[in-house]
Amino acid sequence: MIECIKNTHTYERYEIIVVARDHGKPTLSSSTLVQIQLVSSVHNKNRAPVPSSWLHAEQSPQNILILAGVLAALFVFMSLFICLIC
Repeated sequence: MIECIKNTHTYERYEIIVVARDHGKPTLSSSTLVQIQLVSSVHNKNRAPVPSSWLHAEQSPQNILILAGVLAALFVFMSLFICLIC
C-alpha cells in the first residue's frame, strides 16, 4: 500500500507512507516515510539553494528483512512478467 499523505506548499516536495504487510499468523507489518523533493534543472537566481545532502534515508534493523522480502517478490514478479512478454 502506498499512500500520499500531503503535498507541501511549494508543490515540489511530497511525503509518502509505504506500508508492507504479510498474511501470516500473527500478521506482521512495517511502514516507512519516503520524502521526495523535485529539483528543477533550470537555473533560477530567485530560488532557494538546494542542500548539499539531497538524499536522506532512514531505516531501522527491523524493517530490513521486510524490505528485502518485498524487493525479492517484486524482482520475481517482474522477471515472470518479462518472460511472459518475450
